[in-house]
Amino acid sequence: NMKTHLQGIGTVNAKPAKDFAPGEMMAWNGGDTSTVVAIRQVSACFVEITERSNGKTFVRKFKNDRLIAIA
Repeated sequence: NMKTHLQGIGTVNAKPAKDFAPGEMMAWNGGDTSTVVAIRQVSACFVEITERSNGKTFVRKFKNDRLIAIA
């Protein structure tokens, strides 16, 4: 079971960026959360995650094995 540390929250469960799927929630420092809208493999090492948070949509690129907290 993988873990990561979020500022202001502490140790939480996490999983690699490439393992997220649309509809799943990600957690960030300070308690913010975002919902995965889409995920796409952009290269052998990177995924692009489209996420929605507070009514806004963002696209971010993560290394496949980057640990992201599960909300």
